[in-house]
Amino acid sequence: MTKKKQNQKIKQKVNNKKNNNNNNVHNQIKVNEYNGFKPPQGYRIERISPSQITPEEMFQKYVIPRKPVIFTEMLKDPEWKGDKLWTNKYLKQKAGDQVLQVEKRESSNDIFGKGVKVSMKFGEFLDKMDNKEDKWYLTTQELLYNQDDIAYLTSPPITQVLNDIPLRPSILKTLIPQNYNLWFGLSHKHTTSGLHHDFHDNLYILLRGEKKFTLFSPYEAERMYTRGKITKVHFNGRINYEGNPTNPDGSDLNAEFTKKQLETKRKAETVLMKLGKKKKLMMNKKRVIVMMIMMMM
Repeated sequence: MTKKKQNQKIKQKVNNKKNNNNNNVHNQIKVNEYNGFKPPQGYRIERISPSQITPEEMFQKYVIPRKPVIFTEMLKDPEWKGDKLWTNKYLKQKAGDQVLQVEKRESSNDIFGKGVKVSMKFGEFLDKMDNKEDKWYLTTQELLYNQDDIAYLTSPPITQVLNDIPLRPSILKTLIPQNYNLWFGLSHKHTTSGLHHDFHDNLYILLRGEKKFTLFSPYEAERMYTRGKITKVHFNGRINYEGNPTNPDGSDLNAEFTKKQLETKRKAETVLMKLGKKKKLMMNKKRVIVMMIMMMM
């Protein structure tokens, strides 16, 4: 055998070994535990009226199995007034002075989502919409946090029209709202949003224009081209990426441990306060402090 053929044979063996290793790794890692709805071939999303189904039925039939559904009518909640009141003039009166972060693209042929944002008053943005300018797109605004480091439910301009929205739509009263957002833009031709996924259930209300959704089941996650490496898909569809593991509900893996730590800390602080009031000896206080630190480490 010539040296050239030997090198070719060695190279072929190395490639075969590499391919086998890749296949083994892929087969050994079970990342997808999703057991919710999987649309069969040719499936068409169901359409229902929110007035013809109870919240309990909605939860059991669609929310729990992760099954998408289209409402054929607006929400029936008396608090919901968005489809009747939210003209540009009304929104400008309510929240026109609010400064927002607005996405900008260079031309009608460009795309949004490049991270180019400018500060702009909502009223100025609405003027651009009235003038049929299509270079601007209002998306999710950053939420503020209170003194306990808990995020508020809304941010401007939604905060200023909160009286027009049911905080918890009756059809979804079994769910806890995570936040409310407003997307607002104008296009003279079809535009698209990048393929992405959210970590929460979505109630999407279309007030103007039209929007087409392309949905993929979490069952297909391993077939998607993702920016990060998927390490696990939980039974309820929650997706974890490498370096960011969570529980199925999205909480940190150490959430329960952290909760116990905080409870231990509060108990220790309570003991310290009682000891302080009773003017106990410093040695006794020292023991309690040392115990708290050891339990918190």
